Amino acid sequence: MRLRIKCQKCGSWLEIELDYPQYSQRRREGQEQKQEKPQETPSLTDAQKRKIWALVRGCGLSEDGIHELTKEMFNKEHVSDLNREEASKLIDHLAELSKEGGKS
Repeated sequence: MRLRIKCQKCGSWLEIELDYPQYSQRRREGQEQKQEKPQETPSLTDAQKRKIWALVRGCGLSEDGIHELTKEMFNKEHVSDLNREEASKLIDHLAELSKEGGKS
C-alpha cells in the first residue's frame, strides 16, 4: 500500500510504501480470483431453439416434459436458459429419442 503525505513545514510530498503481508496476500488473491473468473458461454441460437422445439413436437413431448428434461439434464428451468453447448447436447438427446420412437 502506498501513502502520499504532504509536509506541513515545507510543502513537499513524501511517499511511503507500507507492506502489510496479510493485506498484500488478500489483494493478490483477489486479483487472481478476478482473472480466474470463467468466461460466460454464449446462449443458444435461434436455430437451436427452433430445432429443439421441432424435435419436442416430433417426440410427442409436452412443454412440461421438455422443462422436466431440461431440469434433469442441466439443472435449468427453461430451454432459453441453456448455453450453446447444452443446447447441442439436448438436440442430440432429443434426436436419439425421436429415432427410438420412430422404430417402435
